[in-house]
Amino acid sequence: MSSVTLFTVRGIPVRVHPSWLAVYGLIAWTPVREVMRAIIGQVTATPNESLWHAFEKVSQNGLGRVAVVEDGRLAGYLSVKDAAHVLAIAGR
Repeated sequence: MSSVTLFTVRGIPVRVHPSWLAVYGLIAWTPVREVMRAIIGQVTATPNESLWHAFEKVSQNGLGRVAVVEDGRLAGYLSVKDAAHVLAIAGR
């Protein structure tokens, strides 16, 4: 699995789909596979991982979220806001 960020988009070669030239002008058409990056390490968590450990990843990975992966498939996303909200409620 992979994610696309603004940092990975810069410098990617742009392709223009011929049929779009007449209808939409110059609309860039570049396959996602050319700009995606693998979802591994600090950008993933598992459903059984502790919230604190996942929050550490979210706050350190520069993306502000982690992909929650179960059995090699995307199960959801956890954002810094989601994690901080739960941790704040638990700290009351």
